[in-house]
Amino acid sequence: MFDPEDPEFADLKAQFYRALAFAYAAINDTKGIRKVLRKMLDINPQLLGGFLVKKVHPLLEREAKEMLKRSGAVPRKMVVKRM
Repeated sequence: MFDPEDPEFADLKAQFYRALAFAYAAINDTKGIRKVLRKMLDINPQLLGGFLVKKVHPLLEREAKEMLKRSGAVPRKMVVKRM
């Protein structure tokens, strides 16, 4: 198994985390998904945008969306009350 934290794989770190996220989603491991998504968020919040497309595991899509909202990287929906 490869270690994404190994300095030798610094250029591939994001791809390793992406692969791990899909692996955790395949076995429905929510805790593992959150841990990997947090690490991806630390690298670059835009990396989580790749999980917000169609044909992605629903659990992975939901966790990525929630994490982006909580991080403040995505503006919250404003509700304007009209009179």
